[in-house]
Formats: sequence, structure tokens, C-alpha cells
Amino acid sequence: MRRLLSLLPLCLSMPIAFAAADLAGTRTVRLHGQGGEVKVLGTVTFKPQGEGYAFEYKLDPAVFEDRFLAMRPFGCLDGEKISLCHFPYAAPQKITVGDLTDLEYQFMFLQKPRASVSLDPENGVYYEMTLIDGRIEGVLREVDMDPIIAPDGYQARPIKRADLFVVDTSGKWLPRLTID
Repeated sequence: MRRLLSLLPLCLSMPIAFAAADLAGTRTVRLHGQGGEVKVLGTVTFKPQGEGYAFEYKLDPAVFEDRFLAMRPFGCLDGEKISLCHFPYAAPQKITVGDLTDLEYQFMFLQKPRASVSLDPENGVYYEMTLIDGRIEGVLREVDMDPIIAPDGYQARPIKRADLFVVDTSGKWLPRLTID
């Protein structure tokens, strides 16, 4: 009986280890629209590191249109009425099965009306991610990016879960992100 009990922690950790093993390699990042529209943003390569993964995101520059907004360059995706301007944050590039935050920070955007030349930090877009069956899925959340734009000293993760606004995504452009 003692031997069986000593194996219990190993057995309980196996599903997590197997789920984590599924991430190794290069995967494609896509944003999905309501009507089946798909935008391929680039690739993410995951390499095992300790109990998690180091990752490298390679943006496909052909997908984004270069814009100079708010005194800095942005790569923007244009929809019919909305533009999403890529706003990654220089967070560490390491994740674990239970914490995908650093990866989420690579896929932040500022949303603006397509015709507008200004950006409002209150119009942030953040894809909150979860690991599901060996793939990563993200759901659009809205966020005020002010903690990043006007920081109070450096913080590795200035946006907290409590800062994310759950929104009705039925009327949103590109409300879903996948990495598979």
C-alpha cells in the first residue's frame, strides 16, 4: 500500500507533463472572425525549459500595414471599420502549462476606428489564453493599456487579470486567437 501511495504524486503529475509535452515545436498563430475570416499572424516556437517552455514569436510582416501613430510605429490589421494595432510588451518569453501570461503579452493590440489617426490606451485588446487539448485558445478581452503606456516604474506584468473586461464578443472583429 505504501508503494502505491508513493506513486500517487507521479501519477497525478503525468497529465500535466503530457499536456506540456504537446507544446514543443513551431505552431501557427491565427485570429478568427465571426464569419469564418482567418488572419495568420505568424508562428511561435516553443522549446522545453525547466518546468515550462521558452518561446519565440515570429510575426509575419506581410500581414500588418505599417503606421506611425502616437509618435511610434505600429503594425496594424485593418477590418471594415476597425483597425487592430499590434502592441506587444517586452515581457519574459517563458510559459508553463498553468501560466500563459507572457505569451498573452505578445498578442496585445490597441483598437481604433479605421479612419482615426490617434490611439486611445483605453481601447486595448488582450487575448486571454488557455491550453485546450494540446492547443492554445485565446478569447478577446478589453483592457485599459495605461499601465503600459504610462508606467509607474518597470513591471514585468503591469496588466493584472482584474484589469481585463469580459465583453460580448458576438459583435467584435477577430474575437478568437488560436495557436496550433
